[in-house]
Amino acid sequence: MTMTGPKAVNCIAVSGPSGTVASADVDGCIRLYDLRSSEGGSVKATLSSHRLACAAVAWSPASPYQLISGSHDSAPHNLK
Repeated sequence: MTMTGPKAVNCIAVSGPSGTVASADVDGCIRLYDLRSSEGGSVKATLSSHRLACAAVAWSPASPYQLISGSHDSAPHNLK
């Protein structure tokens, strides 16, 4: 599978139960991909709350639909 999106990604996280991949991208965005979709590699949503490069993303072990991200702008975001 080939995923569309930026060429430089700092981190990826996979949520097993939801089949969603989140990528922390150098442009400050978090991109979500649905692996269950027939278009699996295409971006399903782009979250752009960081001002600088997004360094990390992680799914909550308590909820497969809760994501946290960290960025070089020092602003953590808890995304539901």
